[in-house]
Amino acid sequence: MPLPTSRPLPIILINGFPDSDMLRIARKLVDLFTHHDAKCFHNHHLDRPAEAILPRTHPRWEFVRHALLSTVFDQLAECEDTKKSIYVMTQIMSSHDIGHDTMFNYRDMAARRGCTFVPVTITSNMENVVRLIRNGRRAARGDDKSAEDPMLYDDYYHIRVDGTKLNDDEAAQAIYEHVLRVCRELR
Repeated sequence: MPLPTSRPLPIILINGFPDSDMLRIARKLVDLFTHHDAKCFHNHHLDRPAEAILPRTHPRWEFVRHALLSTVFDQLAECEDTKKSIYVMTQIMSSHDIGHDTMFNYRDMAARRGCTFVPVTITSNMENVVRLIRNGRRAARGDDKSAEDPMLYDDYYHIRVDGTKLNDDEAAQAIYEHVLRVCRELR
């Protein structure tokens, strides 16, 4: 078991298109952290409560979701008990203003928490994305994020994983090895 660290454990944000199996990869990644407490926080943990208040098609739905996310971020940044866990979070973000604001909020929360922030981009098979759009599942909900490229992060902590060449286990392993390399607090 590693020695206790005074630095809060990292936030890992997995971002990709809806078909990129982010949740399965996130769950497998959590299972790899056998020497640390790790938790998965999937973007649908916020979507469902927001939908209980307003439908996704409502112009204020994103604002309700953002308010819920702000509350979660405040707890992760300020509550000492949360700092003993690694949080693997999933989020479908796009290159529009709300996507940029959301990314800024993740970075800001990690800075307030005093931990390493590791953004992960899962690349996707464009044929699957086109299929999702064509069959109307996402368009019917007013959710067109899959039509845009996921935000790319150009920094030392970022990793881009090719979801077209790796299965879920391999993708989780690649992310795990990267996190161990860049997060000294986990060594």
